[in-house]
Amino acid sequence: MTKLISPRLNRRLRPAGLMALIISAALVAFAQGRPAVKVQLNGAVDRAGKEVALADAKAVGPGEVLRWTVLSLNEGQAPALNYQTTAPVPKGTAYVPGSASGELSPQITFSIDGGRAYSAQPMIPERQPDGSTKMVPAPASSYTHVRFQWAASLAASNSVKAYYSTRVK
Repeated sequence: MTKLISPRLNRRLRPAGLMALIISAALVAFAQGRPAVKVQLNGAVDRAGKEVALADAKAVGPGEVLRWTVLSLNEGQAPALNYQTTAPVPKGTAYVPGSASGELSPQITFSIDGGRAYSAQPMIPERQPDGSTKMVPAPASSYTHVRFQWAASLAASNSVKAYYSTRVK
């Protein structure tokens, strides 16, 4: 029987082959050990004391309050570290002050510029009678997005909910 690889060459290949196998296994483990968070936004409107899903509510009218639920589910194999999610304030609505909350006490911040910058209290310049400008709190009606940030990681196979409300203009 003829050997295709000499024993001397075969010894040289073993460590390299073993290293390639270890690297391949590590890459597979890394790919499988990633978080995979799916986010779902659901809305409901209060009608006669009952919450009606927006999908079933045909239309909404001025003054009606829409209650939004943001569900984040980590379907991955690893925790989502420093997890945060952002939700829009839909056009034609205004954020209801004080309505944002969430499970596990997230830090809540707001954007007034389409999601480019966030602050717990967005500020805008206001012209003063003497011609100078002063920074004042932005009205909630100017909020474009709500961001929820959790200090704890979102563990694999776990979910977390956040809530906020908007009023139809």
